[in-house]
Amino acid sequence: MSSGERKYGRVSFPLSELFRLVTLNIRKRLGRSLLTTLSVLLAIAFMTVIFTLSSVNRAATGAEFAAYQFWLIFVALLVAGLGIFNSLLISVAERYREIATIKTLGAADRHILLLYLIESLVIGIIGGALGVVIGLGVSIGLLAAYGRAADIGLVPIVEYLYIMGQGLLYAAILSLVATSYPSYHASKMSPAEAFRVEI
Repeated sequence: MSSGERKYGRVSFPLSELFRLVTLNIRKRLGRSLLTTLSVLLAIAFMTVIFTLSSVNRAATGAEFAAYQFWLIFVALLVAGLGIFNSLLISVAERYREIATIKTLGAADRHILLLYLIESLVIGIIGGALGVVIGLGVSIGLLAAYGRAADIGLVPIVEYLYIMGQGLLYAAILSLVATSYPSYHASKMSPAEAFRVEI
C-alpha cells in the first residue's frame, strides 16, 4: 500500500485542534472533570504534605518519617488512580456515538487515543498543581500550629521545588497510567460497533 493510499480518507488533526476538542470535552463534562481533578488534587496534596513534613523534620532533627507514611502515599495514589480509571471508563461509554462519528469522518485510532490522553494529562496537571499548592499550604499551617514555623527555613528552596516537581510528575504519570486502558479501548472501537451500543 502506497503512502498516498494510506492517507486516503483520513482526517489530519493538528495538535491545536486536539487541544480545542479537549477543552470542549472538559467544559461539556465539567462535573466529571472536576471530580477527577479533585481525586488527583487530594492524592497529590496528601503526598506533598508527607514529603514536606518529612524534609522539615529531617532538616530540624535528623529523623526520618516512618515507612508506613510512605505506604499511605502509595494507597492515596492508588485510590486516586482507580477514581480516574473509573471516571474515564464512564466517559468513554458516554461518548461511544461521538467516537463513532469522529471515526466515520476519517479520524485514525491514534487521534482518539491522543484525545483521551491529552484530556487526562490536562486534568492531571491542573489537579497536581492545585494539590502541590494546597499541600504546601497545609504543611506550613501544621508546622506553624505546632510552633515549628522557624524550621521551614531550614530546608533549602531547591528541595521544596523538587517536592513540587515530584507532585506534578506523579500527577501526570498517575493520570496517563489510569487513562491508558480506557483510551486504548476507545481508539480501537469500530464506528459500527460504537453506533450499536445503547447507553
